[in-house]
Amino acid sequence: MWRSPDALKTAIARALGAADAMYAGYVAPPPRVYAGFSRGAILGASIVEEAPATYPYAIFLEGFGDVAAPRFARAFHDGGGRRILFGCSRAGCEAPRRPLVAALDGGGIDARIAYAGNVGHTVDAAVIASVQRELVWLLADDPRFTP
Repeated sequence: MWRSPDALKTAIARALGAADAMYAGYVAPPPRVYAGFSRGAILGASIVEEAPATYPYAIFLEGFGDVAAPRFARAFHDGGGRRILFGCSRAGCEAPRRPLVAALDGGGIDARIAYAGNVGHTVDAAVIASVQRELVWLLADDPRFTP
């Protein structure tokens, strides 16, 4: 389990470095999509807040960190952040995310919720399908990801 955003950032940098070394020429440079599940989503909020030019698109599954703070929206927007997708997969999980979507929208950041149904705290086929349905929207302004 990741203990801090810094520990997770270090692990991400190592993984990207290893992928670059193994698949030279096939790993695209930033901008990137940050995708985190549970603790990775909670810690990921500060990662994308600090590096919105690197991660202008974020997917937070079953966790969302401190994205409700006005400083998050300001920093993410002003640094080039574009869209955030909140994924949830438990009964009632949409309600706490609606105010986040409204606050982010008010700060100039497009945000949506992808509800997978009441399948539990997991990443299964239903969760993946709910995210896939939103990928065209999430990456609509990135020319590398045209449908």
